Amino acid sequence: MGKVRSLLCLGALFWASHAAAEARLDLVRLFATCSGAYMAELEHAWLVGDPRADELERRRAQFLSVLDAVVSDDRSNEALAYRVEARAAHRGLLSDASFGTEAAHARWAARRAKDRMALCSSLLLDS
Repeated sequence: MGKVRSLLCLGALFWASHAAAEARLDLVRLFATCSGAYMAELEHAWLVGDPRADELERRRAQFLSVLDAVVSDDRSNEALAYRVEARAAHRGLLSDASFGTEAAHARWAARRAKDRMALCSSLLLDS
C-alpha cells in the first residue's frame, strides 16, 4: 500500500506542476486577449467620440505591462497573435452593436462586448 501512495503522491505532484505550467499559458492568452479587446474598445471610442478614450488607453497600457511580465520571449509571437485575434473579434462585436441593422443581434453583440470588458476589468487591481 505504501508504494501505491507514493505513486499517487508522485502523480499528484507531476499533475500540479503541469497545471501550474498550463496556468501560465492561460495567463499569456488571457492578458493578450484583454489587451486586444481594450485596443478595439479604444479605437471604437475614438470613432464615436467616447470621452472614456483616455481611461481605455490607460487600462490597455496596464494590460500590456502585465502581458510583458508573463510572456516569455519564445511566446511573444503567440501573444501578438492572440492580441490581433481578440482585437478583430471585439471590433466585430462593437461594430455589430453600434451599426448593426438587426436589433436582436445588436443587443447580443453589445452584451457580449460588455461582458468581455467586465471580465478583463475585473483582472485589474484598480477596477
